Amino acid sequence: MEKVTAYNVRSLQKSYGGLVAGMGLGDWWKETFSESEKAFIRDALVKSMGSFANFDSGPPCHYHLPKKIMLASAAEWFTTDDVRQIGRRFMTKAETYEDNEISVIDRHFMLTGMV
Repeated sequence: MEKVTAYNVRSLQKSYGGLVAGMGLGDWWKETFSESEKAFIRDALVKSMGSFANFDSGPPCHYHLPKKIMLASAAEWFTTDDVRQIGRRFMTKAETYEDNEISVIDRHFMLTGMV
């Protein structure tokens, strides 16, 4: 087994770019979704929201809203019976962030998306 050093640790791990990296969600993304689910999510978000074209690739980029809102917004694209579990994982992660990051009205719409 190769010895892990500060110089080769990046080559030993799958790293992500884009919005996932910019928002510090790389570990969650890696641990939460299978590779086929990641491909499905990429396709769905790019088709529906061109702004997510570099969701997990390319240079790190940042979303102009809090992580909680970004994750809840992404979850709303996965509400049909066959993909609802994907949406729930986005919402579960969104719920880990403090409510003081968002306004009451944003919280209202976020919770509406959970129904």
